[in-house]
Amino acid sequence: MSASSLGLTLWVVLAVQPPGDQTAEPPDPTLTVLAPELEVSEVKPPQGAPLVGEFGGRTELRVGQPVGVENPGVTTELEVDPVVGFRYLGRTGGTTLVYEPTLYLSTYGTQKVSYLHRARMNLDLRTSDRLQLFLNARGAFGQYNFSPLTGVGGVAPGTGTPVPQPGTPVIGTGTVPPVPGTLPDVRFLEYLEAEASAGFTYGLARGLDWVFSAGYTASGGARVQDRGTLPLQQGPIGQTRLHWTAGPHDIIEPVLNASHQRFSGLPGEPKAIGPTSTVVDLVTGWTHHWVPGVETTLAAGASGYHISGVLGAGGSPLPPSSGVLPAAGIILRVAAAGRNITSRNELQALLAPGADRLTGIVNQRLGALLTSRFGFGEAVFFTVTGEGTATQNSLQRDVRIEGRVTYAPTKEVEVSLGARAAWIRGTSVLGNPASQWTFGWAGFLGLAGYLGSRL
Repeated sequence: MSASSLGLTLWVVLAVQPPGDQTAEPPDPTLTVLAPELEVSEVKPPQGAPLVGEFGGRTELRVGQPVGVENPGVTTELEVDPVVGFRYLGRTGGTTLVYEPTLYLSTYGTQKVSYLHRARMNLDLRTSDRLQLFLNARGAFGQYNFSPLTGVGGVAPGTGTPVPQPGTPVIGTGTVPPVPGTLPDVRFLEYLEAEASAGFTYGLARGLDWVFSAGYTASGGARVQDRGTLPLQQGPIGQTRLHWTAGPHDIIEPVLNASHQRFSGLPGEPKAIGPTSTVVDLVTGWTHHWVPGVETTLAAGASGYHISGVLGAGGSPLPPSSGVLPAAGIILRVAAAGRNITSRNELQALLAPGADRLTGIVNQRLGALLTSRFGFGEAVFFTVTGEGTATQNSLQRDVRIEGRVTYAPTKEVEVSLGARAAWIRGTSVLGNPASQWTFGWAGFLGLAGYLGSRL
């Protein structure tokens, strides 16, 4: 996943109370390394059967013109995202296991079939009324899709079906990932991801919880030759935070986050020793509920970093660099409901430093996301999503937009029809040189169906 740990810190405090029907997919696996997800789960007393399952999947047929070098004409692609999972919930804890791969069938380029394995696990144990222990792990292996036309609005390419994290979060996690940085110059790449974290939640007082989590994460090219395109990033991660319910309308959450990441391989030099980045940041968020349907979250803080091992233009190492950069974020949520029409709107903006997933260089990043969802009755929905990202001192620019009409005759089945467009710079994944803006578009038809409990 590819921004500094500050990105996670900001989006944790920026989304203490995420919208109830928000279905953001898991963040881009290339973001995991520097912005790991240290989930916290809350065990509830068992209700009904202690073992529940989820079976289902999503398919999406896309037709578009990504303006690629391998196939500059109109291409057709079918994405299939099956999911099977189980959760056992006992009196003092629970276990969740989910397998959710992604299969691509495409007319684009020379590789017609691609497959990405993805799995996740969650264990939680409540030892007392105040103390809860948890262990989270997830992994991915296979052909990862970096096309910007597979998703918009915090939806990571190739991550498949949007599913909630296991358990019920004690503290809300971000609804969008940090600014992802530069995309690799290839669409499909042999990819590897592994992450594990463990920690505890402790109730200090009524309305005040302390959370601590630590773990290790790695992601990037699976093979040595792949790391010349997408370096392998790995290292320890840690986070501690307080969650204070200051009143009926206010939540305050200071977060201290740290990561130490080593990059193996660099673009064009897969066997080279890459840079090392250490990032420590402190951010505090404040969420306030103003009136029914209107809520804001503000976050502010700073991030300190140290980078070493960065190579200059001639291949010689540059001197280590350190610094402190500001960080800030805001979310505005507005919801309304009439007799036959409902609306949910959300605007998010983030300013935070991050290490680029290709070079390891830390620069200030700016990201914004706007989502508007309108419901007509109980079965028809229209959603418009737009996002943009930019990196200081870099060519990286990324603008995407999507419009979607969804018909859901039941809670288990839905059909979607829509279109996406993307304008990107800083990568040649869509065909043009990285120094030029590239435009791509795609229309899509989707079908999703699920049985059992969403895990």
